[in-house]
Amino acid sequence: MTKDRRLAEFDITHAQVAIFMKLLYGKSNAASDLARELATDTGAWTRSFDRLEDKGFIECARSTVDRPMIDVALTEKEHRRPDDSGNR
Repeated sequence: MTKDRRLAEFDITHAQVAIFMKLLYGKSNAASDLARELATDTGAWTRSFDRLEDKGFIECARSTVDRPMIDVALTEKEHRRPDDSGNR
């Protein structure tokens, strides 16, 4: 199975996978930092984050430390790998 088909099963794009990887392995969970690291403009990352949040893959919330900042976190849905059977 090709990577594109594998992503299509989850209705996500390569760009959205980059967000997942940054959240899993990056140093920051601030939306602005993620956008900067991914070299995208604010409009593009807002749309990507909104789509991922609507699909239940991430959660976005105002920072408790710096109110203007948005923190992004992976949900339990995203932590399940494509080859997981769901049995834990």
